Amino acid sequence: MQNHFYDDLRGSQGAFGPYRREAGRALAGSPAAGRAAAGRAIVRDRETDAESSVCRFAEAALGAVFRVGHHDLRKAGRGVARVAQTRQAAMYLVHVGSGLTLTKVGAHFGRDRTTVAHGCRMIEERRDEPVFDQVMENLEFALRRWMEVFGEDAR
Repeated sequence: MQNHFYDDLRGSQGAFGPYRREAGRALAGSPAAGRAAAGRAIVRDRETDAESSVCRFAEAALGAVFRVGHHDLRKAGRGVARVAQTRQAAMYLVHVGSGLTLTKVGAHFGRDRTTVAHGCRMIEERRDEPVFDQVMENLEFALRRWMEVFGEDAR
């Protein structure tokens, strides 16, 4: 059975598809400049891919736990309270679990950094609830473990 979740995280062209395209474009110029530009593009793309995959993991995990579809989490508007709270929890998980800045988290979720900061404050307040705190603690553990297994360092 094909693992669609993994394909979604890595993209339909495989793990190195975007790097090959960018490197090919960069190598069209002079040999030395092309190699340097390709190296910079690959590092930048890897960082962006690692950040995106961490965000997608958080979306998928929180969506499964709170029964919210990823398409609802990515909508431009706030949506119903359940969707907004799930999105806040996903943004919090990415920020706390991976150490991404509020600005980068906001960019990946299509929100402003102040919106991410507000969401993180709301989740921190809810962590006083024992059941919710346990769920978030388990999700943080899952994110850290996922980052170890797949070698994703979003920082």
